[in-house]
Amino acid sequence: MTFCSDNRGQSLQVGAVLLFGFLVLALTLFQAEAVPEENKQVEFDHSKEVADDLVGLYGATFDTVVDGEPRTVSITLGTDYNDRLFFVYPPPSAGTLRTTESRQLQFHNVTAIEDLDTNQSFDNYWRNETRNYTTRAITYSPNYRELHGTADYRLEYGVLAAQYPETTQLRLADSHQPIIGNTDDDARTEINLVVVDGDLQKISPNTETVIPERVTESTTVRVTNATNTSSLTLALPTGLSNATWDTSNPDGILYNRPSVENVTVNGGVAEIQLDGGSEYDLTLHKVDIGINATAPTPRYLRKVSYNGTHATFEVRDEFNDRVDRPVDGWVYNSSTNETAADDFEVVDGKRTHNMTELNSSLCFTIEEDVVNATASETIDINDGCPA
Repeated sequence: MTFCSDNRGQSLQVGAVLLFGFLVLALTLFQAEAVPEENKQVEFDHSKEVADDLVGLYGATFDTVVDGEPRTVSITLGTDYNDRLFFVYPPPSAGTLRTTESRQLQFHNVTAIEDLDTNQSFDNYWRNETRNYTTRAITYSPNYRELHGTADYRLEYGVLAAQYPETTQLRLADSHQPIIGNTDDDARTEINLVVVDGDLQKISPNTETVIPERVTESTTVRVTNATNTSSLTLALPTGLSNATWDTSNPDGILYNRPSVENVTVNGGVAEIQLDGGSEYDLTLHKVDIGINATAPTPRYLRKVSYNGTHATFEVRDEFNDRVDRPVDGWVYNSSTNETAADDFEVVDGKRTHNMTELNSSLCFTIEEDVVNATASETIDINDGCPA
């Protein structure tokens, strides 16, 4: 008897193998091409999201400067990729948010103008000495796996700079205020500067919180240039290029032109020269972000009044705010004697002396060793200080 072979089972097996091969090929192609593209889109969306978060951080900083209330800001530092069955996705990537190293911000050729309406002069401190402040910028750097050529972000002086390899783009918050701009009545130009202090470093794929907190009362001082031979000058540490500062001018992003004579950036410092014939309302704000921030310290004495019998003065810090904690002081009662005759304590930042009970020629100081009568730490009453 002769039997005929039956190949139907083999056809089904071959078909199943081919189908499985096509499936493996499709999965492989999706893993090799579609998954990276999908990850790239996730990273692109995150780049826009974190930019919005950083603009929100500036907005919160501006709000706390205005009303003194700390703000809590959430920033999504990293990306979380999809996780589909049968495909391999990378773990979440972490971004880095940090403050830069502190650098010197300086004022040159600045003197205060006595306010005749209130008789409150700040010219004991603002009188042509170079004044130094430390400040920081806030930066964000992503660590994307697929998206290349993306921006690192830098937040300084109220501007968010997206720094790409070949260019820099600036973005503003709705509450943006130029460093140098006009007052509401355009009578004087305002100089508003926010000094950032504190160590902040967060490296995370998650959403993290940041709390900007204003630590100054932000007293405004009316100033002008100290001499007619040079301009009032601000020297601001910056991570932005000369071209960025220059091209920002038409929109008034960093400053308004009318009072600005010249701006140059060299060695990471933007030097702004202002019209020396104008008056300016100068306000310095200090905002702490992160840990290890330093508190403002007593810097000078400001004479409030002297009517011949009573002398009133205040202890002020470098931000021109009255110091509300106790401060030690000394009294000198002779223009030739450099040894303190007495000591005293200013409890709440303000003190009044009855001059009829003391020598009418007195020097009050918060530095025990008097160098000269014109030191900013010293108030001279009727030539009572060592010359």
